[in-house]
Amino acid sequence: MAILACKVLMLQARADRVVIRWRPLIPFFLLPLLLVRRKVWFEINSITGLDSRYFFVRKIVSFSVWLVSYFFGVVVVSDESKRQVELISSSAKRVCVIRNGFKSSFFENFSASLDVSKGCTLVYFGRKQSYYDWDMLYSALSDLRNGGHDLTMEVFGFYEAEERDAVQCHGQFNPEELTGLLSTICNPVLVLHASDSDVAKAGSPMKLYEYAALGIPCILSSSLSDKIESLSGFVEYEAGDERSLKEALVYVTHNYSDLLVKSSVSKKYALSNYTWPSVVKSWLKKA
Repeated sequence: MAILACKVLMLQARADRVVIRWRPLIPFFLLPLLLVRRKVWFEINSITGLDSRYFFVRKIVSFSVWLVSYFFGVVVVSDESKRQVELISSSAKRVCVIRNGFKSSFFENFSASLDVSKGCTLVYFGRKQSYYDWDMLYSALSDLRNGGHDLTMEVFGFYEAEERDAVQCHGQFNPEELTGLLSTICNPVLVLHASDSDVAKAGSPMKLYEYAALGIPCILSSSLSDKIESLSGFVEYEAGDERSLKEALVYVTHNYSDLLVKSSVSKKYALSNYTWPSVVKSWLKKA
């Protein structure tokens, strides 16, 4: 911890801002040194330990959050995370919401393959998040196919333990090659099927803005709806409700061309406002 404290002091001497990833014990070790500077911010990505079964752990975590929010600036990734911090510390002075950014070069030149004579293909890329409704999504896809809808799904990033009807998994991928892989898919529809949970609502999924930057329609859980802001081309369904998800999927297949036009507007907005340089520049104006 002494080495970390020295590094912080060195950074403060030459940087406009110093951002430290919050962990429950870090503020207690750094507080004596940090009190002499006000350029330090803590990034609280998620408040781990608040739900611990141990009373002592819950109190330590709460006091740690109070310390950083009272003496320093706090960076969070969502309005829900900001609410959590302010519930713990009513005296929080500077809590800024900064959405996760993305690297734009992977998405700028992508264009979707459109063929109105064919059905749509659901697409998901990235890790298999535990707080996403995977079984519900696969069930909805299977039911719609059994009802005569021409729908399939392509997954990039992992393999399922067992085969799923009309779901093709591709495993890990190179981000630089992703758009080339997506360009071979006809009528792609991106899907973000986050569950109706506090974990899903508190995050700021970089994937949401990557999806927007691709300029193609996207099915979105209501758990993430407060994060789309000025983005269009997203079709929302009620989180955790399979019937609502099916209705959204059918809507997209029937209105794909119109949604593709709306999504092109989202692409321009995402590339202007949600890349890392844009996100950091916006924060520095507030900090």
